[in-house]
Amino acid sequence: MSIEPRTMSPKGGAPGGGKGSNISRPLIILLIIVGFFVLLAMLASVSRQFFYFFEQINQDEVGVQFESGRIKNVVGPGVYSDTGLFVDLKRVSSKAVPFEVEDAELITRDKQRIGLVVTGDIFRPTMAESQQLRDLWPKYNALFLNDEAARNQVIARARQAMKVCVGDRNFDDAVIGTGRDVLRDCIDDELDKLSLDFGLNTANVAVPEVMLSPEVQIGLDRIVQLRLETEQARQDQLKAQAQANAEQARQEGEIRIAQSRIQEESRQQITLSQLNEDKLLSQKAVIEAERANELARVEAERAIIEAEKSNELLGAQRDLEIQKARRGCHRSREGRHSTSGCPGGDSCEQPGITPTPRCRSQCTGTPEGRQDYLHARRHHTYARVARTRHRADGRYHLRSTRRGAQAAATGEGQ
Repeated sequence: MSIEPRTMSPKGGAPGGGKGSNISRPLIILLIIVGFFVLLAMLASVSRQFFYFFEQINQDEVGVQFESGRIKNVVGPGVYSDTGLFVDLKRVSSKAVPFEVEDAELITRDKQRIGLVVTGDIFRPTMAESQQLRDLWPKYNALFLNDEAARNQVIARARQAMKVCVGDRNFDDAVIGTGRDVLRDCIDDELDKLSLDFGLNTANVAVPEVMLSPEVQIGLDRIVQLRLETEQARQDQLKAQAQANAEQARQEGEIRIAQSRIQEESRQQITLSQLNEDKLLSQKAVIEAERANELARVEAERAIIEAEKSNELLGAQRDLEIQKARRGCHRSREGRHSTSGCPGGDSCEQPGITPTPRCRSQCTGTPEGRQDYLHARRHHTYARVARTRHRADGRYHLRSTRRGAQAAATGEGQ
């Protein structure tokens, strides 16, 4: 018995062959769909080179229109459409692109090693610089379109500027105080010159950090410590000098005060001596005035005494004459009984005899007797008046002399 092989008929084949045909059909449909979309994308990319519609340029962008690979126009913010052969619109951002560069191996002019961190912002050409953008586009279009490319380019130039600026300065000028501001300005200027060739501008450059190696930090700390010690020593010296000056000023002040006191005492002593001298002169004047007054008083008293003596002598003479007259009248009265009753008999003209009042009344009966009586009485009255006037003149002279001495003493005292 022989076995014949089974063969597949074209229409009614084995069950396995029909199942594979059913699986390949959806795959073919999927491939057709994918190919269709790929074809559409290719057509779109090819057609994109011939037109663009409603392309927007923002406020912080500059648009560059191309046609056939050449710059057709540089436009500002707005919405643009164009058709043509190989047309395109590129956008150049005007935003600031920040950068930061660090270099730890910078050598100063005095052979000190330091490190710097420099930061800043990168700016591309704006609409006002459209011509520069046209001129530099063929060389540096990547820098205008790619932020990272622009950043790398500026960082390389910043490293060069840092080395130049740090190498031209000493350590103190690059690190301490306002030297860092000068260093920042130098890096900014150098970076502007280096980046201007490819159309980029830098701004807001800063040096936020200065890095020092441990050896430099130790040395710097030592220098700072020595400077502090030196400054402290100088301050101590200034303090000691100030204290010495203050002590000297105090001693000079005390000396001046003592000298002023001595001068004032000397002046007061001189003034007191002058006052004493004036007082002595005044006392001398008073003594002399009192002496003059005393002499005047003595002279006045002597004049008064002499006047009184003269008056007394005159009175004594008058009294003597009166007594003689009385005695004559007494004798005449005794002889009256025998003769006429008056001295000398009937006549009153006896020499050396002054008639008494009683006898005078008898003698005045004749003209001669009456004349003698009046003459005697007048002479007696004149003597009394002269004596009284002499006494008054002496007292007036004494008072005048005393008043003159007191006036002289008062004038000398003033």
